[in-house]
Amino acid sequence: KSYKIKLVSYDDESKSQRVQQLYTRLILTDKADFLFSPYSSGLTATAAIVTEQYGKIMLTTGAAEEKTYKLGNKYLYQMFAPATEYLKTAIDALKSKDPKAAIAFVYEDAAFSVAVVTPAKPYAQQQGFNVSFSEAYAPNTTDFGPILDKVTASRSTVLLGGGHYADGSTLARQLYSRKANLKMITLLVAPDSPKWVELGDAGVGVMVPSQWEPQLVIKPQYGPSVTDFDKAYRAKYHDEPSYESAGGYAAGLILQRAIEQAGSIDTPK
Repeated sequence: KSYKIKLVSYDDESKSQRVQQLYTRLILTDKADFLFSPYSSGLTATAAIVTEQYGKIMLTTGAAEEKTYKLGNKYLYQMFAPATEYLKTAIDALKSKDPKAAIAFVYEDAAFSVAVVTPAKPYAQQQGFNVSFSEAYAPNTTDFGPILDKVTASRSTVLLGGGHYADGSTLARQLYSRKANLKMITLLVAPDSPKWVELGDAGVGVMVPSQWEPQLVIKPQYGPSVTDFDKAYRAKYHDEPSYESAGGYAAGLILQRAIEQAGSIDTPK
């Protein structure tokens, strides 16, 4: 049995009130069988109030905060790795290379970054690392001088943190201009952006927890290979796929597989 798919989308303008209105509209007016989330954990939690009320499945494609999934929601499914896991692989990599490193956590005082760093600190300590410094900065920070002075004074050899593109790219530039003597830098989100190359030498060697890499060679359990998806996306959109593009596609694949296995578009099945 096959179904003709109709996709309906609206601009939520990143406003919670509008998210509630639009998801209600998608369910009651557009008669959506299945839903994909808005972008960000806060907006997704808001949308989930509506989708749970009406018993509608929603797959999230950009909502990493773990608390979103601990609110008793029964119809919510997470595509990406949760925020609690973002920096663990960086810490694991560091342990294999430099188990005596001193780690500084410098991160944006925003919900996502805090959700990532809060579990990363005790994890680093469990792995035997000295967390030599930790401080959050305001989201609109443009001068990281004072906080980087503290990092230097703490004798940290590694910096983990960041937040989003604006602050992460600025932080990387200022670390480079100060010739900060760090052996490793891992920042959230920013180095994964195509714009990162604009930083030139300041962007070289900065790592990022990544949800998607076109170079990955892995046999898919279902759907196209990474290479085939990358090629098809570039041919259709004349651009390279971002992690949001790949994650959105993967969420669609999972929904398709679920429908096939259920043999139905009936939500309980």
